[in-house]
Amino acid sequence: MDIATGVLGIVLLFVLIAFGANVMVALGLVGVVGLTWLVGLQAATSVLSTVFFETTHSFHFSVIPLFLLMGFFCFKSWAWC
Repeated sequence: MDIATGVLGIVLLFVLIAFGANVMVALGLVGVVGLTWLVGLQAATSVLSTVFFETTHSFHFSVIPLFLLMGFFCFKSWAWC
């Protein structure tokens, strides 16, 4: 059953992307639906809230916007030369 759920999730992912859904939305939707299917609604909401908080609370991800800002500054300074 787990392998069939995984294959169905991959097929659903490609179908959503083919119909024009954002990749981020398609991945999130397939992940939430698959987790809910495998462990149930109450356990899925508990896991998702914990994972969301731990991921967004990590200081390692604060580097990404600063890296993009640095790249933007470098691009703009190069364009003026």
